[in-house]
Amino acid sequence: MQYISLLKARNGISKEMLARRASWRYPEGLRPIAEYWMNAEGLVVIAVYELGDFTVLDKVNSQWSDIFEISTAPAISVEKAMYLAERL
Repeated sequence: MQYISLLKARNGISKEMLARRASWRYPEGLRPIAEYWMNAEGLVVIAVYELGDFTVLDKVNSQWSDIFEISTAPAISVEKAMYLAERL
């Protein structure tokens, strides 16, 4: 299933944060689809990925929750949403 996580920096962007991200890899069981870093107030990261086991996400969130406020929700593509809407 696909999920989207929104991450808001707790204390703004730092060199340490960027270095940490540069060396970090997505864990097995979580397949990244896209990751965007927005130049917005509070720095927002949008991560889109597929996930089979939700416990993998808990592990990832615990690795980043010290510097980001993280919210995650299931997501579907607009094509799939339109397909489902036609069947209502």
